[in-house]
Amino acid sequence: MFPPPREAALRQVKALSVRGPWAWAILYAGKNIENRSRRTKYRGPLVIHSSRTRDLVAEDWLRSRRLYFPEDFPTGALVGIVDLVDCLDRVPRNRWASGPFCYVLRNPRIIAPPVDWRGQLGFFNVPDTFGRDDFAR
Repeated sequence: MFPPPREAALRQVKALSVRGPWAWAILYAGKNIENRSRRTKYRGPLVIHSSRTRDLVAEDWLRSRRLYFPEDFPTGALVGIVDLVDCLDRVPRNRWASGPFCYVLRNPRIIAPPVDWRGQLGFFNVPDTFGRDDFAR
């Protein structure tokens, strides 16, 4: 008998596609809330996937707050990891919260270099191959 392939033995971690300006804001601008239409009971590490789709309205919103989304920010890639610590109904007095459900994010870490990946709707699994060397310092 042959042992299972190495990939089969890897633990999976949840990922979530987020449009570019918001993925950037989570990692670089202190965005600690991700607004979603569904509740989640999931708590734990969450890989942030920067989708290929741009949200020009979001970019304008960021600019109006003097936050400038870089044109060269990676898209279609796994760009960071956060800890999903809670899911709340609308959060008052938080500029990032609009609901209807607010995923509370903590401890953003950058994946360096980004990993090209095809995104999906909702949560999806990716192999947990991110070691200490994958994070920018």
